[in-house]
Amino acid sequence: MLFAAPAGVWVAGATVFCAARFGVAWLYAYLVALSACTFVYYGYDKLAAKREWLRVPEIVLHAMALLGGSLAAWLGQRAFRHKTLKGPFRVVFWLIVLLQAAGVALWIRCA
Repeated sequence: MLFAAPAGVWVAGATVFCAARFGVAWLYAYLVALSACTFVYYGYDKLAAKREWLRVPEIVLHAMALLGGSLAAWLGQRAFRHKTLKGPFRVVFWLIVLLQAAGVALWIRCA
């Protein structure tokens, strides 16, 4: 909860701000806000690992990817060289990406 609640508040606030202030569609505003938060969380977790600070739980990182931040999670992994060698984490991450890809394909097919 320590990391999930602030992320939820930040994403919700940034989504409302972007949608209201700039007239961006709600979905796009949400995806941009979530992606930015996801990328920052990967960077923070890498720094926390180096400095032995409180870490972001893997379930939070996976939840952010599952909720739409998978591209930012992948970019964060590459940019910060973080969570790229941990096998179980990568398996879950790529299952999330496959699930999302299947969902998008189904949505496009049904539209």
